[in-house]
Amino acid sequence: MGPFAAVMLVVAGGAALRGAEFTGALVRGLAVTFVVMLLVVAAAGLVAGGDGLGTGDLSGISAGIGGLGLVFFAFVGWELMTFMSEEFVDPARDFPRMIAVSFLVVVGLYLLLAESVQVALDQGDPRVTTSPVATVAEIALGDAGRVVVTVIGVLIVAANVQSVVLAFSRLVFASARRGRLRHLLAVTSNDGNPKRAVIVTVAAFGACVVPERLGWVSQALLFELAASAFFTGFVLAALAYVSQSAGWWQRLFGIATCGIAVAALLSFGWLVLYPLVVLVVCMTTHRREAVQA
Repeated sequence: MGPFAAVMLVVAGGAALRGAEFTGALVRGLAVTFVVMLLVVAAAGLVAGGDGLGTGDLSGISAGIGGLGLVFFAFVGWELMTFMSEEFVDPARDFPRMIAVSFLVVVGLYLLLAESVQVALDQGDPRVTTSPVATVAEIALGDAGRVVVTVIGVLIVAANVQSVVLAFSRLVFASARRGRLRHLLAVTSNDGNPKRAVIVTVAAFGACVVPERLGWVSQALLFELAASAFFTGFVLAALAYVSQSAGWWQRLFGIATCGIAVAALLSFGWLVLYPLVVLVVCMTTHRREAVQA
């Protein structure tokens, strides 16, 4: 897994060094490809049919509370585009459109895949909890289904890595420009691309591969730490929205959103301490540097 991760990071870094326009076109191409392939798998599963899991009921909701954070993690990604809003042609117009269109596509796709799993798989099939989409693909497409799911997985990972590297490089660049990080990371090349920030971002992500390869941490733990950090960011963003809102209904919406984010965050248990410790260390370090300056 280590060499694959390293290759993905290097490719993503190379694309980001060519600029946001190139990387954006690449990610769009990857996204359209795997979305179409997932639609084919879902449609094939619905046609293939089977004994089916049934329609389900509300009796199992309480048992699923522990997986709330995992469900929300499936929607992580939209917030990354906020780091890119400065490069939009018209942020006030384009950002809401991007959120609306992508949300409709993703939710529609999730519902279609869920219905396909419900129709195609038997309730006693152990693969329901481990690899439902892959199983649907095998049932509907035979041996070719395994190849299709493998390709879909690689495309999804590639698109995510490309997006994350580009978005976080802009976060590093903006933080340096604001004085939160070293000013040398706020330097841009002749084409306006913050290449130093891109290189540092790739190096930081690459450093996470080392402890996993050495067996110090598991992949699952790395995913959980990342998810807890994301949801901490969601909570802070919701609080900022509440503090900046003028109307009562906006504040109410922000408070409700914050409550949902907090519930998802708490589902990670003691791992919520990780982003809080990082936040305290960063704030303390920044204040110390400001005083010394």
